[in-house]
Amino acid sequence: AAAGQARLVLASGKNLEPYLPRLKDALGSRAQIVDLGASIPDVPVAADSAEHDHHDHAEDGSCSHGPNDPHWWHTPANMKRAARALAAVLANMDPAHKEDYAAGLSQWNRKMDRLSAWARTELSGIPEADRILVTGHAAMNHFCREFGFRSISMQGVSREDEGNSAQLAATLKKLREAKVKAVFPEYSSNPKSLNEIAKSLNISVAKPVNTDGLSPDGHDFESMFKQNVQIIKEALSPARKP
Repeated sequence: AAAGQARLVLASGKNLEPYLPRLKDALGSRAQIVDLGASIPDVPVAADSAEHDHHDHAEDGSCSHGPNDPHWWHTPANMKRAARALAAVLANMDPAHKEDYAAGLSQWNRKMDRLSAWARTELSGIPEADRILVTGHAAMNHFCREFGFRSISMQGVSREDEGNSAQLAATLKKLREAKVKAVFPEYSSNPKSLNEIAKSLNISVAKPVNTDGLSPDGHDFESMFKQNVQIIKEALSPARKP
């Protein structure tokens, strides 16, 4: 009932909200639903990752997204695209303040450019061979493509394939060949399987990456992004000599 009073509803898109058609019918013609994900180019789940990935937004973890990674909110470039789409909608709805929305968009774009440049500087010390991001499920492919990392997700091992010895052996072999330095659990997810893999390979378990903005210290884009960059830098940068 409260949503029915809204003029504008923002959606992440990319099949994260399969209920949108039903929501549109329920809200009627007053509310405009804007799919911000439609403005973001698709990024396929890395070949090293599980073929079918599921995301825990639903309580049963059953929301399937297909071959593309729907977690588009991990790069400043994508946030610029989403902001551009949003500014256009707002200007159309409220033409009297069109210039204000344009000014806000320009300010946001400058902020995102500074953030992207900062991240590239922070991550520049990580050797190419070590730029491998091993996560529980395929949530960081947009980040990896933007900043030159290889993504490997262990979703098949940690969930429906848990206990599958053949799958686990293949995963361990792949990680050994890649000579990964660390695995990255995800904030609010159970790290048990990744901990076991790290122990088997005698590699580090990094601090949890924040894939959904759920960390108290990373609840908006800028804080989430900075948090993840620092975690990745700390885990994969060469150790300083004494």
